[in-house]
Amino acid sequence: KRSVKTSRRRQNFVLPTACNNILLISDLHIPYHDNKAITAALDYGIEQKINTVVINGDLLDFHQLSRFEHDPRKRSVKEEFLDASQFLDVLRDTFPRAYFLWHYGNHDIRYEKWLMNKAPEIFDDDYYHLEERLQLIKRKIHIAQDKQIIKAGQLNIMHGHTIFRGSQSPVSPGRTIFLKTKESTICGHTHKISEYTATKLNGDIITCWSTGSLCELSPDYAAHGNDYGHGFAHVKIDKHGWFSVKNMRIHNGRIL
Repeated sequence: KRSVKTSRRRQNFVLPTACNNILLISDLHIPYHDNKAITAALDYGIEQKINTVVINGDLLDFHQLSRFEHDPRKRSVKEEFLDASQFLDVLRDTFPRAYFLWHYGNHDIRYEKWLMNKAPEIFDDDYYHLEERLQLIKRKIHIAQDKQIIKAGQLNIMHGHTIFRGSQSPVSPGRTIFLKTKESTICGHTHKISEYTATKLNGDIITCWSTGSLCELSPDYAAHGNDYGHGFAHVKIDKHGWFSVKNMRIHNGRIL
């Protein structure tokens, strides 16, 4: 009898049901973050008494480890780690009882890709990986790998780099997310704020969102006309898994 070879299916990261009031932030790109935008997002989380913080990718930038051209004036990897450690301490102090989840994005995994390519001899030593380098277990921060899908009730949360290809993002990222997933999904990655809703034949609706970033809006690689915006999302999940999403915009440090 011939065996049938099946492809490997990645396991979703399912948030605990108690994680029903979520502050969803992404694309801080530390140390190129925007303090005013971050403060606005965290203050909102305090006001809404959130019980979960999801960092939806690209907490760090790792410019010097990029495969692209390096600017020697940019911050060192050591400085990025120091700034990230300080931010995580602030985050924990701000929400001492919250459940924390860091979903790795394409910038976050630059570090381990660099280890794999440049220092394979130590790649299998956990001491050098992000979890240990930033003491994530001690800080009670859970990890979702970059290609995992986070399930918050019936809502999919993805960073977005596995959906969008190339250096240019579409005019409406929300519509592209819908065309790729056909399920209600929220992504970061594009630094653009968008929403797209489609109605199925049975009357059900699917909505997809892209969230804004919490980093500088005019980086060297996209200095003009990029449509980037500061923002974050507030996600609530009921006991049946139904969800509500508020895709928040920030302008000059104030929530619109």
